[in-house]
Amino acid sequence: MRWAHGSHAKKHVDTGSGLWYTYGVDGKSMEVDMARTWTGDVPFADSFGDRIVDEFIDGRTACGSWAIMTPTSFKLYGIGKLGVGKAQRYQLQDDFLTWLKVEG
Repeated sequence: MRWAHGSHAKKHVDTGSGLWYTYGVDGKSMEVDMARTWTGDVPFADSFGDRIVDEFIDGRTACGSWAIMTPTSFKLYGIGKLGVGKAQRYQLQDDFLTWLKVEG
């Protein structure tokens, strides 16, 4: 059985490079690359209390632990570099459901 996002999922396509799914919101369809999509819950605020609005960073902090951070918190508490094993930046898409990795 393949993973489906919410009750909106319609079709699953395995492209060979990763699992994609298609779902409809308000009559529109959108395909999402699961390898670049945040599949966990996104909290209202980051690990340091800043409100998450339209982007967040999942990254290592200066003390070594990982945290979900706003860009402001990342500047203050993160290691300052994006990349594999360091941090990834996600942005909320126009459907207001999908968080897409845009950097890192």
